Amino acid sequence: MTLQTTKTDLWMTRYPSEKATAPDWMSFHFFTEAERCPLSVSLKHSWYRTLWGRQGYPNRPNAGAFVGIVVHAAAELINKSMLASGVSSASDPRAMATLRTLGGYSQVLSTVLEYLIGKERGNPRYAQVETSMVRSLRTKIPQMREMLQQILATRTLFSDSPPQTNSAQKAANPAFQEPRFPLAIGTHFEVVLKDSELMWTGRLDVIVVSNDNCTISD
Repeated sequence: MTLQTTKTDLWMTRYPSEKATAPDWMSFHFFTEAERCPLSVSLKHSWYRTLWGRQGYPNRPNAGAFVGIVVHAAAELINKSMLASGVSSASDPRAMATLRTLGGYSQVLSTVLEYLIGKERGNPRYAQVETSMVRSLRTKIPQMREMLQQILATRTLFSDSPPQTNSAQKAANPAFQEPRFPLAIGTHFEVVLKDSELMWTGRLDVIVVSNDNCTISD
């Protein structure tokens, strides 16, 4: 009998090369982590330049959480494409035509999934689970399709377009702030809320605004 050995690359890190400073904007997630263990949250958001080039300690990707990220990103992409096509409601005949130009639900999900997977490839912890995770996520496309269809079918998707950011302003001024504006009636995905007085911020998965109500889904 021949024994086969498997080689596993090992990687190590020391204390941060640059320690994190307090965030300019506080979030609920950061606050609860800091309350539980200030040292832990400081180490998590510091720089580890001997490990990789991004800020923070690399996260170990989670397939379950990745599914939700992909579905919401796909819903946002479809919604923006509808708005750009001038579609005013889900019953508009142009809605299905716009979806077909994107390749359909499964194609949108596959495109978003491959894009997000590509962003993880610089993560040394992702490299350890890439093969099994990618295989698992691709088999979940039908499940993600059902989730995406449910989101789009049960909500009024379309709203007035927000003011457009001037790309020249951003290029000329690195400190340029994206314009803040009231949300129009309709469904909005991945909305960043900010309180400039308290200096707190947060991101909402889905927020639905109607004439007399506002619903937040996480």
